[in-house]
Amino acid sequence: MKNKPVTIILAIALLVSLYFNLQNKETKKGVEVNTQKVSLDNKQMCAVYKKEIEAKFETNNNSIDRPLEYLYLDKVFYSPKQNSCLYIYRGTSFGEKISEIYTTVYLMDALSGEKVLSSDIVSASKTDYEREKSFNARIKEYE
Repeated sequence: MKNKPVTIILAIALLVSLYFNLQNKETKKGVEVNTQKVSLDNKQMCAVYKKEIEAKFETNNNSIDRPLEYLYLDKVFYSPKQNSCLYIYRGTSFGEKISEIYTTVYLMDALSGEKVLSSDIVSASKTDYEREKSFNARIKEYE
């Protein structure tokens, strides 16, 4: 008889522990599903921006007047670090001589229109591979 109250208390403690353990697992599953949904929503949002950017670049590149800079879209992606859609594009222009080519690579925020990073990778038709490699490494921080 003396052990009956202790047994009852232990049984209640076990039931309470099981209840909270199951609640915790359900919460984790819900967070995982929400994270996947947010990720999918963000990717879909970025896809819309990609179409808009491509149309803008096409208009620029096909203008009647010679564009000051030809624009080429490399990639559009969602950045958790920025909590925004970012895109990478290259702007190529010509110098005084047609043989002089200049290319700058940009990392832009599609929502705000702000430049996040940029780097001149081709100057007077000479590619600076170290700058390009450094720029690509910096982009990885945003993916």
